[in-house]
Amino acid sequence: ENVFFVKKDTIAPEIQSNGEQGGDNNWLSEQRAYNYNVDFKDSLSYLSYAQYKVTSSTGLNGASIIDWTNIETGISSPAYVTDWAVNFQQVQEWATNYVSVRLADIAGNITTFYDLFHIRKDTTSPSISNGETGQSVLWRNSSKPGGYNITFMDYSSKLSNVQYRAYASTGGANPVTG
Repeated sequence: ENVFFVKKDTIAPEIQSNGEQGGDNNWLSEQRAYNYNVDFKDSLSYLSYAQYKVTSSTGLNGASIIDWTNIETGISSPAYVTDWAVNFQQVQEWATNYVSVRLADIAGNITTFYDLFHIRKDTTSPSISNGETGQSVLWRNSSKPGGYNITFMDYSSKLSNVQYRAYASTGGANPVTG
């Protein structure tokens, strides 16, 4: 009769991206209201841990924005299906944040999924620069010749639209209508 037996696992863990692959092309000003639906599986020796890393360039190149961070450890299950979040406070505004995932099974097989998705963050409000000098005392019934020297800027997500309103007096009272 056999006294012991050896199990062999040379198959790496797998990932199911569930539509998250490629990235979130929407600019985010705060943490998403829902977590990332990315599942992991290893039906032979079972999952050990799952981690993510965020970099400023593809292929784990560029600046390391968030180093390898545990999604879950000690999984000991053939699947991990709990949705998980990326630390939004650490994600950088100055870069497209590429999220890679690393999985390990109990046998020690490790798989890295490069650039599974990306995150774009913009938490800085647009700016307005008033280049007009002084106040014009002239009443106008059409635009000022040469236009007005006002600049609207947003370096990250860009401007969606600009709205302005004319007032008959200073301080925002008596808006002009019609």
